[in-house]
Amino acid sequence: MLYLLAASTQWLAAALALGLVIGFWTTKKEAGAIFAGHGVVVASAFALAGGFLLANLQTIPGRNGLLFELGLLLATAYLIGLPFGGGVRLLFGAAAPAAPAKRKPHADVSHVALRGAAATLAENAPAPAPEPIAAAEPPAPETALTEAPAPVAEPRRRAGAPRPAESERKTPGQRPEGLPGPRGGRADDLAKIKGLGPKSVEKLHGLGVYHFDQIAAWSSENVAWIGATLAVPGRPERGRWVAQAKELAAATERAQAE
Repeated sequence: MLYLLAASTQWLAAALALGLVIGFWTTKKEAGAIFAGHGVVVASAFALAGGFLLANLQTIPGRNGLLFELGLLLATAYLIGLPFGGGVRLLFGAAAPAAPAKRKPHADVSHVALRGAAATLAENAPAPAPEPIAAAEPPAPETALTEAPAPVAEPRRRAGAPRPAESERKTPGQRPEGLPGPRGGRADDLAKIKGLGPKSVEKLHGLGVYHFDQIAAWSSENVAWIGATLAVPGRPERGRWVAQAKELAAATERAQAE
């Protein structure tokens, strides 16, 4: 044990300094504070005493015993530094003010007293004299109804509802003529026209367009109206729908003639 004390002086000094620093920073000086770590102190003392007893009896032999004794000495130096660091903090540190006790809110007695006095004065005040009743004025003679009746207001238009023929005025071109249904109960396959998808074909059916010859007969105004109605302005012109419909209509006629 003495050999370890002489050989590990630097390590013991470092452990002691560490205990001093930690003891200094973890200690708080407060007014009226009471130390509550007696159990830790007693447990640490018993642990150190038991460790030194085992070291003197040489219960752990060899290298492990030397390491155990070295750890025991370092722990002792650290534990010695803790209270000294705390004592330095208590001697030279400024005491923190104690937290003020919370005051319970008291009822405002002056307000209560004033309210009670006002209520008492109101009860004891004399009742006001009754006002004289004014003579009732004679009713005015009825006048003849000479004014013209007010005009009946037009029913209010729902907000956001389009005015009559407003959608037609906004759509450019002219709507082509449609059929109530496909001729012979069978419509042409309008999807053969490049640029016409299934949804566009359904919309054309809803407008009464079922056959190639109907599209082939469209004018430029009809093409513009269809493009705006299907929300694809300019696509019928770029895709040459009318020209494609003419070719498909001619091919259909040839197939029927054969």
